Amino acid sequence: MENSLITSSDYEKLLEMALKLGEYRLNFRENTLRTLTELFDYQHVTFLNVDADDNFIHPIGINNTHSLCKLYDSFYRQCDIFCSSNILEVMQNNKLIGIEQIMTFQEYENTPYYNEFLKKGNLYYEVALPLRKGNTTIGAMGFFREKSKKNFTEKDYKILNYISDCVALNYSNAIEFSNIQNSMTNKAAINKKIPCLTERENQIVSLVNVGLSNKEISKELQISFHTVKAHMEQIFSKLNVNNRTSMLYQYHQL
Repeated sequence: MENSLITSSDYEKLLEMALKLGEYRLNFRENTLRTLTELFDYQHVTFLNVDADDNFIHPIGINNTHSLCKLYDSFYRQCDIFCSSNILEVMQNNKLIGIEQIMTFQEYENTPYYNEFLKKGNLYYEVALPLRKGNTTIGAMGFFREKSKKNFTEKDYKILNYISDCVALNYSNAIEFSNIQNSMTNKAAINKKIPCLTERENQIVSLVNVGLSNKEISKELQISFHTVKAHMEQIFSKLNVNNRTSMLYQYHQL
């Protein structure tokens, strides 16, 4: 087994990951996968949502997992050895779940999940990371390696344990932010409009109200960052304010 000690370089990467994930409120899953690829040597990763029955659904992936994700919901989700019903008992005492915690590798090699699914992507080893908020499963991640590579080591498990905690916390925050944003934006669009502002300017103030930065607003409205800044300057001028806090105060007063 490889050296299980986490180095200072590993801790620096984990810290950088935590800081970046804390900034992701839009497109959280895609941004998280990109960050993990950039910082760590985990090249084949999936990120799944969960439905009301705790089934893992709608995965997105990078590299070899990307094409497999398209097949997962249509058929192979039903034979996933890491489906929630298979790992429910294991999840009680483990944040991370490897193949050998569910079955032997000999049994695994005879499953449709491996033979008909993962083998298509030249993938063999897998570690599943159910993402939990308290006793609620809010999603899951899967980390994969080719058969020619070594299995995940003790050191990998320690790093993935940190990753699991960090992703779960920030994913939960991103979900809550999205729910609040949708609720506030819908309410604002219906009920809150400042008469002296244009429709677009009211949209921008509503998005500022739910916490979006200028950069995030530009992505949300699919307009340039400079256009957002120009609208903000026009809003400040119309409301006779010089900062976002004063602008929001006027927004709620009016």
